[in-house]
Amino acid sequence: MPKEKIFSKLKYKDYNNMLEQVLEKKDFSSTGKNLILSVLYKMETNYNDYKMVKRDITDKEEILVNFINIVKNDCNSLIIIKPESKKSVVLNNTTSKYMANPDTKELEVFPNEKYILEGIYSLYDNETMVNDKYGILKDAITEILKNGNSSNNIELLRDFNGFAWYIEPNEFEDIYSNLIFQDIRIIAGNDLLKDWIYNKNEEIDYIAELKKELNRRYDQEMAEQLFNQIMITILKVYIERHPAKIKELEVQEDEGPQDMKKYVEEISRDKKKLLRQVENLDRCINDTDKLTEELVARNKSGESIKNESELKEILIEERQKCINKIMEYNRTIDPRQFMKKIKKQTTKTKLFDYKVIAESNTTALDELINLQKLFLKGYKILAEKLKGKKEVLELLYEFRYYNLIPITRSQLLKDNEELKEDIDNMREFLITKAIDERLINSVNSNNYINDEILKNIFSLRIITLENVEVNIQHIQEGIRANYLDGDVEETSKDIAIPENIGKYKVKEKKKIKIFS
Repeated sequence: MPKEKIFSKLKYKDYNNMLEQVLEKKDFSSTGKNLILSVLYKMETNYNDYKMVKRDITDKEEILVNFINIVKNDCNSLIIIKPESKKSVVLNNTTSKYMANPDTKELEVFPNEKYILEGIYSLYDNETMVNDKYGILKDAITEILKNGNSSNNIELLRDFNGFAWYIEPNEFEDIYSNLIFQDIRIIAGNDLLKDWIYNKNEEIDYIAELKKELNRRYDQEMAEQLFNQIMITILKVYIERHPAKIKELEVQEDEGPQDMKKYVEEISRDKKKLLRQVENLDRCINDTDKLTEELVARNKSGESIKNESELKEILIEERQKCINKIMEYNRTIDPRQFMKKIKKQTTKTKLFDYKVIAESNTTALDELINLQKLFLKGYKILAEKLKGKKEVLELLYEFRYYNLIPITRSQLLKDNEELKEDIDNMREFLITKAIDERLINSVNSNNYINDEILKNIFSLRIITLENVEVNIQHIQEGIRANYLDGDVEETSKDIAIPENIGKYKVKEKKKIKIFS
């Protein structure tokens, strides 16, 4: 059941006033303040479309107030970097176009509303999100959920503009964290995730709460499989991004003082190597002659890089990876965190053999796909229990959203070959259920053509699905289904007609309403 809307009596102007009062006490430039106010306005403007598309989300009031609180409590310094300034070179050498330091609560960012929103959410740091007893799993879950939550919240500006819904995988800063976050949100509920992210009570164990919620929704076997795969996937993604953490796992097997000392020495050596690597990369990035030399050298060694511009992008990405590793090392050997780690070693709770998972031959993407297969299996179990038009409609929207989540920079879930069969089966199941509930109409008397036309609704970016209409025309290869929102055509799909499908008729150019 949804929680009471404690901010429901506030109007938008109150949010604006609340933010202005916060900004009055901040030593930000007028440009920075105006950009933050503009972000708030667009979040509020885009919310209704966001809610229509995604369904189970946090109330608008809570999203806006949480944003204001992060600006108030977690952002002490906001520096807007002009694109043509000298300092812009540093930001251009990052993949995110901002630099956020949660420890000092400082944000440097280009004057772009989306980058500012991303940067502000990346400042939110909740050390109590996961209990210390989980060791490296605490670090992994905290990073994945923090990044996933940031992606989840900036979706309001990234994917919506007040009249359209647009998804561009390259705009996602952390695709894996976003997908894991959305998986948990859909199969365990938005309320659990929201409470987990903003939890400040160290006594509450949300890993146990997740397990409990999965057991409430599924049978014990399915719940355990889902829980284990979520944890394994999170750990695999984290270790793949922070390979130095494998050394930490080795130390944990024998945690005497000499082992800890050796561990710190190894990290210090690795850090020095990375700093030298960053210096070399900076020289190549900022010196045209060295960039040309590097291009020649890399192509001679077997790489295929077209030009200096493409190489520069590669070098910037390599530099960012080095910086990320350095920052991770800094956090690992920070005296406060290190002493805290030593003090709490005796109370660790180990859910799996983390070292075996870390060193297994599977990649993070492999485990992510394994998680989606289990997700779809569990999702069908939930779908089978639903009855009535309202519940099935919610499911159609939710599954349409799931289809359009990116799994890589170049691929949405619906296009992944390893998941194609599972997703197609779920599509067919939902279409049959929706027809049985008289929620959607059959659009052709031929079953094959009808299924091919209807299952494409899960690929549409029309915000309100109930508005979708289709008209059909003959083409040389078969038929073309054109999907419309009013008079605007969103997309079309060509359907090849096999010889064995039997008789069929098509009323060309006639608009057919898909939803009853």
